[in-house]
Amino acid sequence: MADDAAIAIALDKLASAYHQTPERLPGNTNWLPPHEDVDTLKQRAMRHFPDYGDYVVVNPLAPRSQTPSVGNALDDVVSISCELKEVMLRAKQFGVADAEWFFRLLYFSWGNRMRQLSLYVHARQYG
Repeated sequence: MADDAAIAIALDKLASAYHQTPERLPGNTNWLPPHEDVDTLKQRAMRHFPDYGDYVVVNPLAPRSQTPSVGNALDDVVSISCELKEVMLRAKQFGVADAEWFFRLLYFSWGNRMRQLSLYVHARQYG
C-alpha cells in the first residue's frame, strides 16, 4: 500500500518533469497503442490505494454559483498511468522526441488529473 507522502512526491516530480520536457514538433499522429486492460489496472490501483475514493471538484474559473462535480482518486491514478504508459510505448516505438511531444500534448488531460489528485492527497495529509 502506498502512502500519501510518497504519492505527493511522485506527483510533484511528474509536474516538474512536464516543465523540464522540451517542446517538440508533432510526432506520429496515426499510431494507435495496444488496448489497455483498464479493469486490471483499476484492480491493481485498488490494491495499492484501498482507501482512495471520490472528492469534490470545483472549476476555479467558474462563477461562485456553480455546482461542484465529483472526481475519483482511483480513476485519476488509472488514467494518469494509462497515458504515461502510452508515452513510454511511444518512446520505444518512435523515439524520445515523439514521446516528449506526446507527453506535453496530453498534459491537458493527465495534468488536470494530476493537479486534482495532488489536492486530494494534500487534503488527506493536512486536512
